[in-house]
Amino acid sequence: MHGICTGMLIAIRIVGVLIPVLTIAYAILFMILYKEWKRYASLLLVYLVFSVGITIACWPVLWLGPAHHFVQAFAEMKKYHWDATVLYFGKQIKATELPWHYLPVWIAITTPLLVTFALLTGLLAYIVSLFRNSWICFLENYYWNGIVFLSLAPILSIIVLHSVVYDGWRHVYFVYPLLVMLGVYGIRSLITILPSWAQFGMGIICCIQIISLSVWIFVNHPYEQVYFNPLAQKRIPHIEQQFELDYWGLSYKQELEYLARTDHQQTISIAFQNPPGELNVSALPITLRQRFAVRNEHDTTAQYFMTNYRWTGPPGNRKLLHQIQVDGIPILGLYGPATP
Repeated sequence: MHGICTGMLIAIRIVGVLIPVLTIAYAILFMILYKEWKRYASLLLVYLVFSVGITIACWPVLWLGPAHHFVQAFAEMKKYHWDATVLYFGKQIKATELPWHYLPVWIAITTPLLVTFALLTGLLAYIVSLFRNSWICFLENYYWNGIVFLSLAPILSIIVLHSVVYDGWRHVYFVYPLLVMLGVYGIRSLITILPSWAQFGMGIICCIQIISLSVWIFVNHPYEQVYFNPLAQKRIPHIEQQFELDYWGLSYKQELEYLARTDHQQTISIAFQNPPGELNVSALPITLRQRFAVRNEHDTTAQYFMTNYRWTGPPGNRKLLHQIQVDGIPILGLYGPATP
């Protein structure tokens, strides 16, 4: 089953190759620790056969040449060609030239503070355990070793290989559950050294954080993807001018529905600052879709103009009519007719 799941994972996302790396490492480790070479070697062989077989079966391009196309895909992942720029600390920087701290900063400013605290505590507790426990005990702690490896290896590999990423840390969102698990390890380690009253206080803090985040999600739905934790909003002035916001333009749909409700014309001419606007028109029910006449973004005859402020600020020749905000941060604007 492990081999089947590994094959399916790699076929979906090539970074899944980290799983067989970890599996092979532990198989060799168990051979050394428990002196059961034949048993673990046979299990490893079965695992590799299923992993490779399922990967090829679920990845059609590999049918034409497994080794060649796999290496090609891995090289493409390592140096993906995307020459556009991203907004980072107020500057437009090419995705191929981002500094090493791009991912760590994005993770820090968009992760809830309690999760960040728990994660850092977990890392500290794990490092302390490396020095307190014997080498054998450390190696046998394969569950948490695996969590640490799988949560940090993708991020560190991107930093070391200088791989191309953009639009925040969405390319490594898959590590978030593992980071949370590492946070759980940190909270558990912290509780063991705290008195009972402090443990109770920790539980209260966790409950407050969960409730506050739940309320925030409810209030800001469906724009939960634009989240900056309170510390980031406080310490980084004008954060909306420093980092990407609704870069996919998901909020265009809600603004189009708002415009359709408030403007009762049969035909509404509109221009968008970027392609997601027009794509969202296509996602509307046909009765609404037919009411919008999409114009080129430079067409000043369009009655309305919408922008999610990516790569540009508000249009200087149009008046703001309506705006979608999250925590007071504008993520999409609807503008009226162009003025001479």
